Amino acid sequence: MPDIDDITASLQARAEELRGAVGELAAVEAALAALQGGTERAPRGSVKARLVAVVAESPGLKASEIAHLAGIAPAGVYVPLKALLEAGTLQRDESKRWSATAAREEAPR
Repeated sequence: MPDIDDITASLQARAEELRGAVGELAAVEAALAALQGGTERAPRGSVKARLVAVVAESPGLKASEIAHLAGIAPAGVYVPLKALLEAGTLQRDESKRWSATAAREEAPR
């Protein structure tokens, strides 16, 4: 009859095999989704709308904080934030904290 050390070693070895398989499964599923067109883009304008909503609700956030609250990758917010800044919808202070412009804050909802 195997002792506890043998059983423990066997279970640890099997767990190590399965860890590799789980990592491979995630990579295979991601590749399959990409090949099948499983990644969808957000509807046009929805990212900007989410960013404006987050900033209006929580002014004074930095871009990475806005991205986190909006559920968007940080790299995906810089271009839309710049466009919103240039459009006058949002403003950014010297410490790179964002807020809605006065016109946006006063606008009826």
